[in-house]
Amino acid sequence: MSPVDRSSEAANLSRPLDAISSTIDPADVRYPHHLVVRPTQEVFLANEPQDMSHIETTRNGDQIETRDERLSDAAALYDFLIYQSKILPKITIRCTGTSLVKPRFPSPSSPTRHRRRSQRNGDRASQLYHPACTCTCRCAYASSEYADPPEVEEKESCDTTTKHKPKSAPQGVGPPKRRTDFDFTIDISEIITQDPEQRTIWTPPNTYPTYRGSHWIRFAAESQISSLTDPGRCLGFLEADIWASWQGHRRKRGIPGWMDMSSVPDFSRGLTPDKLSSFSNSSKDPFTPKQATLREWCEAFSKNQGLLKEFWMTKEVSGWDFENLRHAIQESIRSSGYRLEDDNEIDIVVNVNIQPKYVVVKSNGWLSRALGNPFIYFYSWITGLYPLIYLFKCAFPKIGGAYWNVVSVDYALKSYRRFPTDSSVTADISASSNQGPPEMDEQYRMIGMKEGEWFKQWEKAIIMGVKKRFKGELDESILIDNLAARKLDGYAD
Repeated sequence: MSPVDRSSEAANLSRPLDAISSTIDPADVRYPHHLVVRPTQEVFLANEPQDMSHIETTRNGDQIETRDERLSDAAALYDFLIYQSKILPKITIRCTGTSLVKPRFPSPSSPTRHRRRSQRNGDRASQLYHPACTCTCRCAYASSEYADPPEVEEKESCDTTTKHKPKSAPQGVGPPKRRTDFDFTIDISEIITQDPEQRTIWTPPNTYPTYRGSHWIRFAAESQISSLTDPGRCLGFLEADIWASWQGHRRKRGIPGWMDMSSVPDFSRGLTPDKLSSFSNSSKDPFTPKQATLREWCEAFSKNQGLLKEFWMTKEVSGWDFENLRHAIQESIRSSGYRLEDDNEIDIVVNVNIQPKYVVVKSNGWLSRALGNPFIYFYSWITGLYPLIYLFKCAFPKIGGAYWNVVSVDYALKSYRRFPTDSSVTADISASSNQGPPEMDEQYRMIGMKEGEWFKQWEKAIIMGVKKRFKGELDESILIDNLAARKLDGYAD
């Protein structure tokens, strides 16, 4: 995909919402490629979206679902998607640490021979008992911390050769168990604002495999007589593996979905041009059909008569190198002293979560409303009716309905935008920006926050949360742990 020119953005604000961006020279870009490049088909958010709060929606896990009949109109569906993109999701970084707890005592399921013993401590005899023993003998198998005998239901004597089987296993005896030591989240949603520059609505290019009114991910139709919204061929086995690897790589590195994998050397270095040709967005063929706009996708969904059709909009975040950030957080957790003798005994997991992640518009037909009822949905699975409905959908998607996942909203935690080089405009932009003047090139301005700055700000709080075995939502107030010391003269200087 060719880079996008933002130098004339001030003039583009008066253009229609659906517009195709122009290109810039990559040689002029001194920043990471994916932080500057804009999508080929972008929905500009110059105007204030219409208020669609009257549309009835429900929350289902990480999805916002609606079956409102007013969204059967293409214009209403378009306004609803724009309105939902303005509702910022909650973006959190979750840190979880678990350790394997081994049993403290031998399992009482197997019989153990005990012998009688007494120890003299001055003039008194201290009697030691096995914690799992229910008899009245003096067992020397236990340690001295079990000096008091456990409560027993029956008292009976035993000799030195008796095998004892406890009536109930003591607490802590059994197979190793996984224990959660800390589990906290850090909210980073405040980095994203209502600035349109941090929110990008884009539709996939023709070489982007996705659900295009089908039950399998497909490319766009390549025929000249086909509509821009018609699905094309499915992915081959090798193409599916490459595509799955690319999706995982770009999410770890914070690369937006509109980027061409061939423009990312870290991923495309080991792939031949033949393997990348199916996913390449650049084409010199003048007869290559252009990609569909968001309005065209909404019209195609409205015209479809499927009983169980669904239109999905995905919300994602980009800009930060989440893989390196995850390693940095894990190293800070280990430096806090959270480690055992065997590193295999602990497990540290750091994830980035988005809630809600999807906006799903479903059909308002009677069958869709019926399956929306939890009781009817569960009953259809018990009776085997829903598998038959699903097979019918796959065999006849135009009647049964299919999936459209052709619009995404990208929230940039960090990006660079190009602005006019006029001195007066640049001065106004720099004055209104919290980031100050550009660092490297005065034509570009960073929007958002760098991941290194965020980690430097939160590193001490993360270490303190691990030491305190904190569970819940972490904030910077956890660092204020010694209020009495603040009263000392010179402590706060």
